[in-house]
Amino acid sequence: MMRNGLIIGVCILTGIYVLLSVLDYNGQYVAERTLWKLNREFGRLTKDPEGAPPISYNQLIDKYEKFSRKFFGLRVSVLGELFAGKVYVVKKDYQKAREKFEEIFLKTQDQPDIAIQALEEIGNTYALEEDWENLKLTYDRVFNLYPLTETGLQVPLLIAEFYAKRSDPQKAAEAYKEALRYYQGLVKKYPDTKIEFYVLHILANIYLAEQKWEEAISILGKMLLKFSSQMDSRTADQIVRTINTVCVSRYKNYDHVISIYQEFIKNHPPPHPLNKIFQMMIQSLEELKLKQEQSEVSK
Repeated sequence: MMRNGLIIGVCILTGIYVLLSVLDYNGQYVAERTLWKLNREFGRLTKDPEGAPPISYNQLIDKYEKFSRKFFGLRVSVLGELFAGKVYVVKKDYQKAREKFEEIFLKTQDQPDIAIQALEEIGNTYALEEDWENLKLTYDRVFNLYPLTETGLQVPLLIAEFYAKRSDPQKAAEAYKEALRYYQGLVKKYPDTKIEFYVLHILANIYLAEQKWEEAISILGKMLLKFSSQMDSRTADQIVRTINTVCVSRYKNYDHVISIYQEFIKNHPPPHPLNKIFQMMIQSLEELKLKQEQSEVSK
C-alpha cells in the first residue's frame, strides 16, 4: 500500500512538473509573440521618426514597460526594457535613453550578453551626440568589466578606429600598435581556444586594413589550419575567399597560399570535404603563377 502511495506521489509530482514546463513554454511563447508585435510598431516608428507625434513615442515606451512588468522573470522581459531605451534614442532623448540603459546594465551584470548590449547602447547615444570623450569612457567600461567577451575583445580595435575617424593619425597609429601588442599577447596566453580564434580574426582584419598582405594571409592561414574542425562552412568559406581574393588581386605571392593549402591537404587527407577543393585551388593558383612569371619575362 505504501509502495502504491509512493508511486502515486511520484506521478503527481511528475505531472505538476510537466504542467509547469508547458505553462512556462506557453508563457515564453506568448511573451515572444507580444514582443514581436511591439517591435513591428517600433519598426514603423523608425521609418518616419520626424513625422511621428511625440505621443506615439510615449505610448510605445509605455507598452514596452508594461510588457516587461507582465513577463517579469522571463529572460525576454529585459528585451522590452532595451527597446524602450531604443525608442528614447529614436526620439533623440539621449539622456533618458542612457538612464534606461544604465538601469538595465545595473541589474543584469550577471548576464554579460545583456549588460554589454546596454553599455553598447549607451555608447551609441554618445556617438550620436558626438560626445567622443564619454564614448571613449564607455569603451573603457566594457573593456574593464568584460575583457574576454567578443565585444570586450573588440575594444582596443574600436579605440584605434575611434581616433582614426576623428582625424587624429598620431593617436590612431599608437592605438593600432597597442591593439596589436595586446592581441598578440592574447594569442600566446589563450592557445587553442575560442579566444585565440576570435583574436586571430581581429588581427587579420587589422592587417587587411593596413594592407599588410603577408601578415593577413599568414593569420588567415593559421585560422584555417588550426580551427577548421571548429568552424562552420560559412566561416571557412569566408576565410578561403578572402585568402584567394587578396592573393590574386593584391598579394601575388602564390607560393605562400599554395603552401597553406598543401599543409591543409597533408593534415586532412580524404575524405575531408575540403581536400579535393584545395587540390583544385592549388592547380588554379599554379596556373596563375605561371602566367605571372611569363608576363614578367616578356616585359
